Amino acid sequence: MWPDPIQRLAPLQPESLLSLDRNFFVIELAENDGLTHAGALALMDAQPSAAWFLLRWWHQGALQQAALRRNDLRTFLGDNKQRADRRLLPRLGVLPPPVAPVHDLQRYEAAGDVGAVVVDEDGVPMGVTTTRRPTTRGGRLTLPDRYLPDRYLADDALLDAALDMDEAPPVAPHRLDASIPAQVRVGDTVTLVIALDRLERAQATIGDIDLHPGEPLEITVQGDARLQPVNGNSVPLGVPATETFRAVSFDFRTLEVGPARIKAFAFRNGISVARMVLGVNVVLPYEASPPNQVQIQEVLPLPAPSVDPQPDLRLLVMESATGLRFQLRTAGGGVEDFPAVALHDLPTRMREFVGAIEGLTIGKQEAAEKALRQLQSWGADLFSRLIPEPLQALLWKHQGTGTLTLQVCSDDGWIPWEACRLVREDANGRTVEGPFLAEAFAMTRWLHGGPAPSTFRLSRCALVVPSDSRLDTASRERDYYLALAKNGRLVTEVTPRYLPLTRALESGAFDAWHFCGHANAGALQQGDRAALRLEGNETMTASLFAGTVENALLPRPFIFFNACQSALGGAGLTGVGGWAHRFIRPNRERHGAAVFIGTYWSVYDEAAHAFATALYDGLQLGLPIGAAALQARRQARDQRTGGRPGDPLSWLAYTVYADPLARLEVHHEVTDAGS
Repeated sequence: MWPDPIQRLAPLQPESLLSLDRNFFVIELAENDGLTHAGALALMDAQPSAAWFLLRWWHQGALQQAALRRNDLRTFLGDNKQRADRRLLPRLGVLPPPVAPVHDLQRYEAAGDVGAVVVDEDGVPMGVTTTRRPTTRGGRLTLPDRYLPDRYLADDALLDAALDMDEAPPVAPHRLDASIPAQVRVGDTVTLVIALDRLERAQATIGDIDLHPGEPLEITVQGDARLQPVNGNSVPLGVPATETFRAVSFDFRTLEVGPARIKAFAFRNGISVARMVLGVNVVLPYEASPPNQVQIQEVLPLPAPSVDPQPDLRLLVMESATGLRFQLRTAGGGVEDFPAVALHDLPTRMREFVGAIEGLTIGKQEAAEKALRQLQSWGADLFSRLIPEPLQALLWKHQGTGTLTLQVCSDDGWIPWEACRLVREDANGRTVEGPFLAEAFAMTRWLHGGPAPSTFRLSRCALVVPSDSRLDTASRERDYYLALAKNGRLVTEVTPRYLPLTRALESGAFDAWHFCGHANAGALQQGDRAALRLEGNETMTASLFAGTVENALLPRPFIFFNACQSALGGAGLTGVGGWAHRFIRPNRERHGAAVFIGTYWSVYDEAAHAFATALYDGLQLGLPIGAAALQARRQARDQRTGGRPGDPLSWLAYTVYADPLARLEVHHEVTDAGS
């Protein structure tokens, strides 16, 4: 049995516990208070007449106050048995419970509907709690600093679950907004506030998001090299069930002078429903002017997740200035976060990785075996360096022969996740290597943004094959693709010159594109300089895929660039560049491609032809694209031509941006798309 909690704590803090009337009980925690979750539960149970509990604690030099209903406090204290012996104070400083904020009484005497009156030990009113954003008939009251940002509502989903509601309100439009000082001095800390407002249906406009009350969102932020998050990158934000307003905040420390950018994502069940972009100008101390608040620069609503089957595993990878953070989600709803991996200059490291592969030769059997062993070693090094150990263990546990689907969601265009090779120590302390991720799982990628479509079409197909590519298999690949024109499917050859190609793109008439030829990512491997080589020494770069040529994305096409280095991304003019970002369009309101397939490094044409034909064959047989790509990799890996050795490199160069469970739609008759 627990000892009497008052007696147990009295020697530590004789003034920390004050019994108040009006059914309130105050728990005041001084610095270094040893009260645990279990102790607080016992203390609460010892006050059966108290309907409310007022927690008071010091955090970063300021007194914080939070009023909780009995059920809410019990939920907060008992939601995790592992916390029973942990001290309560550190958790209050980092992640406060679901609470009603305490406000100054005089500021809120006209607020109307307040949650409860807070009194001192003499029964004198000293403040009020509000369960919703206070309003008056004349408009909204000015919010005190303690309320904006509202750190106390970070665990709102728990509060909403504890409220007794006969019937949950229906889905309603919500608006995400954010503010941050437009200018801040280097070395200072700046606060980003992200707010969620529930709207009346008549108030909704383009950019608002339909959400169910009470469902949890996760707000995740990324700063660039000039901004470093101070106290975490992710905070849960519950969609309000009764009140109309919720807010969370993030603090960033400014590191360098110059324009800085923050990206924020709102995730629901691991899929983004909104993406936000803000700018901050970091200046020298003597340049700073009064910090005007600026609103969000870009709000990008994204479609709601579908009810289609989800990948067995979805790995979310978030970048920061110094490394990567990971979250693994399962189709059954499981979620696990992993410690960040601190890595510096990732793009350069990955370019060196790709450059090393480009330097390998496979002409003879010994050279091919040597190239394969080097690729395996580099892949094992990637796995060890990029992926935290707890996640390594889980991937080992679930890996197999491609029976499980894996989708990696990340904004990088330069990390070949498919080439990570499983490695671990066995029971005897020996290092053991396993398969590459791309052969252990039916694996695809996607960018942070709206979910990948569950279907795609190959009904109006465009074929681009430069005649001067000098590829031995180009004519065979052309013939194979033209032969897909049956049962009403149309295949149109597009003249592989710049102007005819851009006219075909502008038309938006094709739901599938296939390019067979050469490409490169430029000397610096910068994504927006990635170029497709056309006839007559003409090129089409990723940076030129803008304006009217973006009409090519209207049918949500299937795009396959069977060309070397076509998927490699880099720091382009509009962020992380490359064809994948141009086609998937994670930062646009309009939809992008349903599928994009490209390569990280140069591929040999026999293996490339084998991959392409096996992929299309599998899709037409009804395989989901993850399984079809896995089958195509095996076909390319095992390809033999004459007496030459197999190609150990090309099969792993491919990356597929898609839902791994997406399938080819059943074909219907179409009319001629024209040339």
